Amino acid sequence: MLVDVHNHVIPEPVLQLAAKDTRVGFSVEDGVWRGQHHVPFSLAATFTDPAAKLNDLEARGMWGAVISPAPVLFGYDRTGEVAVAMCAATNQGMADFCDYAPDRYHWLANLPMQDPGDAAGMYAEAVRAGAVGAAIGPAVAVASRTAESPVTGTPAGTVAVRAAGLRVRSDGTVTAEGMAPSAGELAAFCRPVVMALAVVRRDGTVLADGWLPDFVRLGELERHLGDGVIEGLVETAIAEGRLERRQRRRIMSYPLVIRLMLAMALMPDASYCEALARLAGVLADIPFARPWHVPTEKVITQWRRPVPPGLMQALFWEAAGPLIGDDEPSAVLLAGMMVCAADGMLVNLPDTPANRAMFGSTGTADDSAPFPQLRFVAITAHAGRAMLGAIPGSASAGERPC
Repeated sequence: MLVDVHNHVIPEPVLQLAAKDTRVGFSVEDGVWRGQHHVPFSLAATFTDPAAKLNDLEARGMWGAVISPAPVLFGYDRTGEVAVAMCAATNQGMADFCDYAPDRYHWLANLPMQDPGDAAGMYAEAVRAGAVGAAIGPAVAVASRTAESPVTGTPAGTVAVRAAGLRVRSDGTVTAEGMAPSAGELAAFCRPVVMALAVVRRDGTVLADGWLPDFVRLGELERHLGDGVIEGLVETAIAEGRLERRQRRRIMSYPLVIRLMLAMALMPDASYCEALARLAGVLADIPFARPWHVPTEKVITQWRRPVPPGLMQALFWEAAGPLIGDDEPSAVLLAGMMVCAADGMLVNLPDTPANRAMFGSTGTADDSAPFPQLRFVAITAHAGRAMLGAIPGSASAGERPC
């Protein structure tokens, strides 16, 4: 029996609350969610309809799910009255949601964590209503610091915070260890970069127990793809003998170089090193226990060349597919079929005899154009602009429909 323990919902009661009270901070019009904490997205039926979610779970081989509020419902920046109302509506909606199939659905309460007292009371009410736990977002953390600042060996401007200060106890109480700042006290407002186990050296230096390549991700692109998909494809390629396992990991890894190859498609004017520096971003400022720096282009090339084309093709087909279901309000259908568009483009390739023989070029009858070219034809869904499939070929192949 498989159970999805990380499954988000946006229940009807909180949608109704948002429609009545603009302080909630989001709206849904024509089936599209809009608010300040996320880009607009289509509100799929699985967010609100327990029957639709159950069908989706069964299609994925799942028996049931532990549902929790979508992060856009946490409301940690709302005032106390609005936050309590949001959490109450969300919890009531999740309780009703689970009543549809109580043996297959369980839920985690939404709590107003900006007020530990309200959070404690609401958690106790949620447990009585059937909640099996609480969903607490990463935006709430309790900061701690030593009297010595800055500490030798820790980069200037680095702030380490404790992520274990909030505890939800079995009796429903929530403790924050009394670390909230007082009115008028100087406070530092920080954006979380990474969560890792702390390594504290004898001199007081605080390091992050980890290695930068293990933490690099592609943001929204990879959130759609799913965490761990790239690593899974790499392990499969190694197991099948298509990729050699590297015994020593100093600067690069296969998942990192694959993410770099994807990122470079969005940075056509950047060099290997420039693109990797942007990809690492502020993670490069974190004092990891295993040191890291941007390597030379020679090192990056040595890691890129062994990656087989089939691995990148498999990654493409993992990501390809519609973003909007046929039953959603924003779907575009004709005679019951998805409306799509087909278009192609030419990409210049290195001028080698092998590339000219394989792909040819355009614009001249004798193939004397400056570069050989690859023709790329893609099928895109009209609704959501998602790429459904693509195929490469020679420049002379044209864009004939198959």
